[in-house]
Amino acid sequence: MIIDVLCDSLKYSFSNPKNILKLGLFELFSVFFIPAFFVSGYQYKIIEHSLDSIIGGDDQMVEFNGFKQLFFNGIKVYVVKVIYLLIPLAVMFLLRWDVVHGAFEFIVFSILFVLTYSYGYIAIAHMIKKNSFKKAFNLNEINHIIISQIGLKLVLGVLIGFVIIYSGLGVFLDDFVDFLNLFITADITIFSFSIDLAGFVVLIIFALLVQPFLHILVARIVGMVYMDFN
Repeated sequence: MIIDVLCDSLKYSFSNPKNILKLGLFELFSVFFIPAFFVSGYQYKIIEHSLDSIIGGDDQMVEFNGFKQLFFNGIKVYVVKVIYLLIPLAVMFLLRWDVVHGAFEFIVFSILFVLTYSYGYIAIAHMIKKNSFKKAFNLNEINHIIISQIGLKLVLGVLIGFVIIYSGLGVFLDDFVDFLNLFITADITIFSFSIDLAGFVVLIIFALLVQPFLHILVARIVGMVYMDFN
């Protein structure tokens, strides 16, 4: 089941390169905040579509359109993400952890961050399924779905699989930077900061292609996991 979910999600995420590029343009300008709502709104649309899909089907990626709906749905998704991600940040602040210099604190914070991030996405799927913003914070229902219906083994298995995919992309991009450095040795200055040109090129590629691909992949995985048991 874990392999089926991951394979289906990877196939889906590669099904429409044009949508990846469109999403990438919004991702590139997400630093201005507003475009980030459209990115989150597209994740909402993918999860919503995936809830009515079957694993291993011939689904094509939903179109990146309907910008008004994307925007308002994106706000809901964005707010849910922020609220759930405040939990590990609050723990770090209350315990006065130095996650930069403390290895133990960094590991614990990273695990807590990933678990909270994953829980938040299940909450988003629950919100979409029930068509109610408040359902994203109904912890009793969400816990029941994760423990009794989806199963912790599947959640952790899919999570580990995604981390492996993400890590593989990270290694590839790191090697790609080293490769570019063989040919590009110049630096550029942006807002008084000197940046390695090869690294800057990879950063643009990451924003245009890799990050939107990961957003689509995560949304599809979440929709598939939630759908199959509800």
